[in-house]
Amino acid sequence: MTEGIYGTVTDTEDMYGWADRTVAGILDNEIYLGHTVNCRTTVVSYKDKRVIDRPESEQYRFEHTHEAIVDQTTWDIVRQVRQGKRRRNSIGEVNKYSGLLYCADCGSKLYFVRGRTMEPDAFNFICSRYRKHMGEKQCTPHSIREISLDEIILEEIRRVTSEARKHTAEFVRFISQKSSSENRKELNAKLSEQGKLTKRNEELHLLFKRLYEDNVLDKITNEQFRMLSDGYNAEQKTTVERLEQLKAEIEQLKSTAINVERFVLLARKYTDIRELTPEILRTFISKIVIHERPSRKKSEGEQRIDIYFTHIGSMPDSESEKVDHCRDKAISARTAEFSDAHQKPISSIRL
Repeated sequence: MTEGIYGTVTDTEDMYGWADRTVAGILDNEIYLGHTVNCRTTVVSYKDKRVIDRPESEQYRFEHTHEAIVDQTTWDIVRQVRQGKRRRNSIGEVNKYSGLLYCADCGSKLYFVRGRTMEPDAFNFICSRYRKHMGEKQCTPHSIREISLDEIILEEIRRVTSEARKHTAEFVRFISQKSSSENRKELNAKLSEQGKLTKRNEELHLLFKRLYEDNVLDKITNEQFRMLSDGYNAEQKTTVERLEQLKAEIEQLKSTAINVERFVLLARKYTDIRELTPEILRTFISKIVIHERPSRKKSEGEQRIDIYFTHIGSMPDSESEKVDHCRDKAISARTAEFSDAHQKPISSIRL
């Protein structure tokens, strides 16, 4: 305890502690990237002095005005991590795959399933939509064990980074050619889906109007009106949510450029990857899509996993070899040599 001018002050063991809000503000401030952003905030009015944030369209951004403290790669990784909610489980832990695993069929994220009495090799991931709506058959489990996923992802990171270091020229040329056609194809697919959903949203507005008129004219009962309107409301809510998601994805595709040179620099930085740490995972992987097994009732089967690397996206399919065909055994893929454009690295692996 210390006596101060304004009373007694309690001493703390950590004199240089940082509040969460302060750290969050630092992580959002581009000044650490070497950029200057002016007019970030304003006041409500000349009478109301409360400070509010300006939209990005009204801010003035000047790049490379001073020496950067944080490199762009680290900044991008941090932004990606902070965009997703990283919830702690019942034991108080945050899984390293949080926000990276997606269901191939419904697009939902995968839940991490573990318990205090479970063995580590039994920890697994499962589709969140399936788990939330068990019995409604909205999706299937898409389950995969964490230990199997760790082995596959670590092996793929080692293999692709090794090829980027050993055959840099071929790697850069191949990725550059692939990315252009892939991005165009993905963008067209999302634009097509956006157009269909926009049209359906307009149809729902018209249906609501007609439904209301029919109810007023006693063409349908109040019970029928409530039943139909509830169904249309649910569909419209889902449609609007998907349209917002598509808008963000389309903007990201338009603004994101493949930066294979940056990936090569990362590959040269991490030359001895012995284990799959959260740092390694976030540095090299941007998304992992888990497919369902063709037959979940059988003890043996194949399961496809699509891996998307940071800066270079997904890699083309290639043949894979199962180490163990049993469903509950660890699986890894064959590491083929990549010496020319015909020997391509893989993006999807079958379990």
